[in-house]
Amino acid sequence: MVLECFMDWDAQDSIRKTNASMGDPELASFDSGSCQALVLAYGLWFFSTKVQGVIEGQTLPDGYTARNIAITVRTILLGLCYLATFIFAANGVGLAGLSIQLLFFPGSIPDEEDSAEEEDASRGPQLPKVRITSRPEEIRAAFGVAERLGKREAQKAAATATTPGTSSANEPAAGDPSSSSSTDA
Repeated sequence: MVLECFMDWDAQDSIRKTNASMGDPELASFDSGSCQALVLAYGLWFFSTKVQGVIEGQTLPDGYTARNIAITVRTILLGLCYLATFIFAANGVGLAGLSIQLLFFPGSIPDEEDSAEEEDASRGPQLPKVRITSRPEEIRAAFGVAERLGKREAQKAAATATTPGTSSANEPAAGDPSSSSSTDA
């Protein structure tokens, strides 16, 4: 993606046409990413086993403190090597699984745009976005919008509360004087 910023438009169009002719671009990117991660994991595993062989060939110092420091350094070095190997292997296996899932079940992964629109629709009215560095006029306008939305929501809540049949029999009405409870017992 960063490379696309520095390429001219003709090169970007030719890349898009190439991706479109190859089939699903997501599937191709998952496959190539999986292969790259697995090749790197194999290289890191090979490197880690060589490092382990070299470290095991070294003798430990005789002093107690020096021996403990050497063992600690060995453990940290081998742990980091094998951790990097595991991370790349897990990423490669995960991307391979994802590409297999897309191959057999093409519609199983929803688009991000569709889920974002559904999520926005389920939230209800949204307040305007105001940053800390916004001008005072923008902040005042945002407060005005928030106040209007709050009043509108309060009117809706009051309308549903006063509508007969919507309140339960155990709850008293909003303006009922018997609804106030005293704790003077």
